[in-house]
Amino acid sequence: MPAPSPPPSGGHNREGGAARPTTVTFSGKAFPGATVRVVDKVANLEKVVSQDTVASDDGSFQTNFVGILQSQHSFGLIVKDKELRTAQTKFFNIDTLANNLTTKDIIISPTVGFANHSVTRGHSAILTGCASPGSNIIFEIDNKIKKEAKAGGDGSYKAEIDTGVLDFGPHRVRVKQVISKDKRESDFSPIRTFTVSRLSLPKADLSGDGKVSIKDWSIFLSRWSSKDSEKKKTIDLNRDGKVDVNDFSIFIKNMRRI
Repeated sequence: MPAPSPPPSGGHNREGGAARPTTVTFSGKAFPGATVRVVDKVANLEKVVSQDTVASDDGSFQTNFVGILQSQHSFGLIVKDKELRTAQTKFFNIDTLANNLTTKDIIISPTVGFANHSVTRGHSAILTGCASPGSNIIFEIDNKIKKEAKAGGDGSYKAEIDTGVLDFGPHRVRVKQVISKDKRESDFSPIRTFTVSRLSLPKADLSGDGKVSIKDWSIFLSRWSSKDSEKKKTIDLNRDGKVDVNDFSIFIKNMRRI
């Protein structure tokens, strides 16, 4: 009896034939100018398999790639807006030995940030971010107060939070978007935190502990002498575009009030 022939190279599918390359495709809605990166997560390691797909002017995106090693995979979509704020990462599990993967109509969560992370009580906290143009923005404060806003034609949105009804201290905010046309919803964004402060000038609280103390004085002096322009910019307390004796004076006055 002749010896059995060796199996053909290039891998096999479960029926014994040669394995075909696996195609993975993701598409959906994010926000104009968003960058989309796909990572393949195995255990605690993440390998980038597709990156820098840019969403179109209406927020639509599509990314696909071929040749994924056939096994169980967990693909994550990492989406950032033009300000490099990150949306909630979405993960999709797929056994590529059995299937290709095509996932359509994905709705990415909005991004979210603050004009200032610390606000004097009675002043408005300004919430900003990006979503799909024209979508309805729903945001929750501390999982109980709900507000709404509308994304503009460029996908940006802005909302004001009345701090007069909030306790002093940190507050948690998360945001989701609802596509106006068909009422489909995204997941909630990552949670972001802002602080309602007792201070008349919260920006002088450089340590973020709710008071202006010797700790902030040390930080102020360090940044005053820093050659890092971005770091020095954080002590431009009167926001006139320069750091000088006026900012020094403002800081000292706020320190003396405590």
